[in-house]
Amino acid sequence: MINVMSFKISIHDDISIADLVDINKRGGVVLKTPHVGNIYPNNLAMAFLGIPMLFYDRTLGKKDFNFHPHKLIVDGKSEILADPNILTSHSVITHISKGFPYPHAVGTKLVDFHMSVLKRSLPQAHCFTYTEYVQKNKHEVLQILEAVTNLHPNLWSL
Repeated sequence: MINVMSFKISIHDDISIADLVDINKRGGVVLKTPHVGNIYPNNLAMAFLGIPMLFYDRTLGKKDFNFHPHKLIVDGKSEILADPNILTSHSVITHISKGFPYPHAVGTKLVDFHMSVLKRSLPQAHCFTYTEYVQKNKHEVLQILEAVTNLHPNLWSL
């Protein structure tokens, strides 16, 4: 017997950023989900205001035209740091940026580089990756995967 818990999604276009900050402070669930990579000011603002940020790290640089995780973008100029064909969660730095002030080395995990720059810039921010979230909640994730597999046993077959 599988217990299925439902939840209700409500779309509100009348909630301000101040409202979201207040909901978060009162213990409600507010979560922004940008991709790992070069972070836009709107995401930096939300992180600065205390909104938790779950960074999705399952992208490919060649397809992620918003965050360009395989690149370093500073002052509107970009440099390729890693192979755009490798999943961001598995990619490593293959090229060093000469003009970037923070140390980074060939072989450093790309996700670690991007997240360390973000955490250095906003040390008070609550930022974590999808990989970190799954690892932290592995027991719950496993239960969900088992329930889905029981309902759809052929889901994982080729």
